[in-house]
Amino acid sequence: MVEWFDFATYGFLAPVIARTFFPSSDDITGLLQTFAVFAVAFALRPLGGAFFGALGDRIGRKKVLALTVLLMSGATAAIGLLPSYSSIGIWAAVLLTLARCVQGLSAGGEYAGAVTYVIEHAPADQRSRYSSWMPAATFASFSAAALLCYFLTANLPAEAMDSWGWRIPFLVAVPLGLIAFYIRQRLDESPMFQEVLNSATAAHAPLRETLRLQWKPMLTLGGYISLTALSFYTFSTYMTTFLREVAHLPADQVLMSNVIALAFAAAMAPVLGR
Repeated sequence: MVEWFDFATYGFLAPVIARTFFPSSDDITGLLQTFAVFAVAFALRPLGGAFFGALGDRIGRKKVLALTVLLMSGATAAIGLLPSYSSIGIWAAVLLTLARCVQGLSAGGEYAGAVTYVIEHAPADQRSRYSSWMPAATFASFSAAALLCYFLTANLPAEAMDSWGWRIPFLVAVPLGLIAFYIRQRLDESPMFQEVLNSATAAHAPLRETLRLQWKPMLTLGGYISLTALSFYTFSTYMTTFLREVAHLPADQVLMSNVIALAFAAAMAPVLGR
């Protein structure tokens, strides 16, 4: 959950980030630049999944899950500490982009590793039920991020929110990440992973073999996941900004609608997501 809380925070605070890192006479241009940086992380997620997936095959799932949560939390906290455009100019946007790159790599490794870990622990006839908790955790994380952003937006003056309030959700990543790291360090590797690791038939280069033998299913699955991700982020992230900046609805009301919708999605995922 920690990774997606960190990942979601950027999207919900896009208008403030635009004013902080991409000041422009045209608000739309600033928002487009902000979402372009947001998109950078998505381009790197497949690379993160491939790299950390291969690493997990060698050193174990729990070590990779612990590493990815540290990377995500560190990159998110770094965003909360970055100086603004008015302080260091274009370097503020450059550093923001680098932090988003690290977020994208770690998010790709996190989700792929977490799903693999859960499925390897699940009974053969219960894998869909167990894995349905992964999207549920994602929705719950987005809902929690929206709730914190709502609380800050509703209780801080606009000037305070633009000056320092927006940094709080990013800095919350530090204690959350340390707690998650502590928990993950104490997880047990799955019996399935231990069996494969000790097997003489284990693939020497699993990623290469998968790309060679399963490229068609991978393309199909990639297309499906792209469509679901596009729809999810359109309604959970872009629509939040659209309703605030274009439809001019109150920011706190828009964020609260996200809190409710995403909490409902989290509750329904284990029931309907199988």
